[in-house]
Amino acid sequence: MNSLLINLRPSVYDAMSISQEELGYLTDCNSLEDFLSPNENLAYKKLTSLVRQRTWFMGRLVLKKLVNKVVYGSKKKLNEIEIFNKACGQPYVKEALYVSITHKSDLAMAAVSASNEIGIDYENMKPVSGLMQRYYMTEEEIRSSLRVHGDKGLIISWTIKEAAFKAIDDGLKRSLSDLQIKFVDTESSHVFSTNGDRIATVFSSCDEDSVFSCAILGL
Repeated sequence: MNSLLINLRPSVYDAMSISQEELGYLTDCNSLEDFLSPNENLAYKKLTSLVRQRTWFMGRLVLKKLVNKVVYGSKKKLNEIEIFNKACGQPYVKEALYVSITHKSDLAMAAVSASNEIGIDYENMKPVSGLMQRYYMTEEEIRSSLRVHGDKGLIISWTIKEAAFKAIDDGLKRSLSDLQIKFVDTESSHVFSTNGDRIATVFSSCDEDSVFSCAILGL
């Protein structure tokens, strides 16, 4: 899975992933209290679904490990790094970093940037229905995504818009259709608002099974 992170621009952002298998190894050797602050431990115990507990924990764990690496040289105890949530649900940390998390049932990814708001999305490679296409893409976006990325274009476009959506934190209600993609090449794209203002640059990477996109606001 780390092959999806080969597109990193280290001067702009850093990223990390953790799988369910890696999570199992870590939790077999440690207790939750080794990873979570007291407040996080309480929040974890309030989650009633085992699946939700696992994905919530995986997302926090990988972000803590990444913050620890970038800020503290991996020398700080993870339970001393606390992850908070804004009213909109976006995560944030007290350290001077912009952060983002994405997760599925078997994997979680996190990214941080010291300079720009950031958003990431990860999806398994899958067909996108015609209904979903009309929900979040214009006809021109559909044509250009297929031209640049072939049959992977639609799901890559989904992750691009999702990543940009997460990076935006202006309190306005938006839908994915309010964001317009202009592809630069197979690895990067620009996202614009409906009035033509460029919002973010998005870096994308994919393999046969999945796709990862990271949006950098104002880049």
